[in-house]
Amino acid sequence: MLSHRGHFIFKTLKEHFDGIQKALTKEIKELKDIFKELEAEVDQNGVDRKHDEIKRKNLLIANDNLIADCLSKEVFYVATNSELNVSSFTEMHDAHTCLKAHCLELEEAF
Repeated sequence: MLSHRGHFIFKTLKEHFDGIQKALTKEIKELKDIFKELEAEVDQNGVDRKHDEIKRKNLLIANDNLIADCLSKEVFYVATNSELNVSSFTEMHDAHTCLKAHCLELEEAF
């Protein structure tokens, strides 16, 4: 049979073991909770990256549309300017032809 002192040592060791076991159990639970939080953050990061990738692609599409719109307007302005230049040149050519004819008439008259 265990002596009173042996029983006391055994009881003390058991209390220490129980305390250590509770502390370790608590630590393990805290680590599991931290791990779950980290997993959630990793998952959220993946979702955020996909969202950012979609946003980037939409910006690239919008940029391409703006470029196409600018080019379209530039082509319109060049064509319009060319038409105005041709029209103006035609008017000047017609005026020159009329003036030349008038000069010939004046030369014939004198």
